[in-house]
Amino acid sequence: MSKRAPIREPQLQISRYRGLTFIELMVTLIVMAILLVIGVPAVRDFVMSNQTTTQTNQFLADLALARTQALVLSRSVRISATGSWDAGWVVASDANTNGAIDGVAPLNDELFRQQGAAPEDFQLTMQDAGGTTLTSLWFDRLGAGVQELPSNVSVSFPITMHIERPDNNADRAVTVCVAASGVAASRKGVVSC
Repeated sequence: MSKRAPIREPQLQISRYRGLTFIELMVTLIVMAILLVIGVPAVRDFVMSNQTTTQTNQFLADLALARTQALVLSRSVRISATGSWDAGWVVASDANTNGAIDGVAPLNDELFRQQGAAPEDFQLTMQDAGGTTLTSLWFDRLGAGVQELPSNVSVSFPITMHIERPDNNADRAVTVCVAASGVAASRKGVVSC
């Protein structure tokens, strides 16, 4: 008879699970708090910068649209605030320069684009070179800025549009300058044109 080797019982290994110590937990919480203190303002600033860029690009695009449509249609086209510039604006043709979208065929006025309100607490203001606050800007059939608006309002160029952020950081605001020729350009900060 052959001898059999004894069957060994598997040994149970007792593993020791170790939790976080109080000091490790406190260090982790402090690191997370520091990251939040640094990260939240950075994210907020990033969002505001994005919104400022978006507002600037929308306004520049709508100025270009108004000027192009004035050239194509060979008649006046305006970009006008919806109450205030913060509330949005419209780009529309205005053959009889009365500030309304109306007209008689074949010169029926058209609404080309309508922008909604600016993000909360952004401030948009437009002034001419003399400091007069403007709620509309007109382009003639040649795409140039109109200096005599309806109701005998005179405009002196360049026109300045300030797009100011909720944090009132003048260095991070944007100024859009519109020359008498109708050409527009943006600049960083609250500056004069």
